[in-house]
Amino acid sequence: MSISYKVCRCKYCGKEIRWFKRKSGKPIPCEPWRVCYKIPEDGNGSETIITLNGDIISADKVWSNNAEGVGYITHFAACQRNQAANGEDNGGDTDGGRQHG
Repeated sequence: MSISYKVCRCKYCGKEIRWFKRKSGKPIPCEPWRVCYKIPEDGNGSETIITLNGDIISADKVWSNNAEGVGYITHFAACQRNQAANGEDNGGDTDGGRQHG
């Protein structure tokens, strides 16, 4: 995988994130833990995941015995700022003083 090159906190929600490099070399913020995934037959998974080789895919989280691979969920989907922008409740738990990096 593209090596994790920075661990920090999201400036919008305050959660810990890890930065990885995509195959293209561009950075992407991700949740700090690995997940097992499987790509559905129709290709429309419930999560956006960066694989260990730097590809961005749409896949579903699964238990390890059903997995096709391991990767990291992008932080864009989990960030409370993005949830608020999409009309979801963020619980008022944002912290604008922290930065992505």
